[in-house]
Amino acid sequence: MPEIFPPSSAKDTSEACLLPIEILRMDKHSIELYKRALSEGKEAVYNIRVMVVGHYGVGKTTLTKRLFDEDVDINKRESTNGIDVHVKRCKVSLQTRQWFISENCD
Repeated sequence: MPEIFPPSSAKDTSEACLLPIEILRMDKHSIELYKRALSEGKEAVYNIRVMVVGHYGVGKTTLTKRLFDEDVDINKRESTNGIDVHVKRCKVSLQTRQWFISENCD
């Protein structure tokens, strides 16, 4: 069960004090989503996770770097040791189908 600050015996009932500490550690947008979900009882979230898998040396890392507009030197072949995890936030325009990479998480 998430811990709620302050404990229920405290007198302060300000909004920030009634939210779980895990929520308070999130970015502003996520806190607003949480509060809206509490008030409306639901919230639509459109997230996907993408996993790139394939045989050794076929270009999984190169593909991932190109998708995130990172520099790629195809003449320099470097093997990924183990699993490489990339956490990025992106938005896609449904009208233009253009992919926008967020610089920050707000």
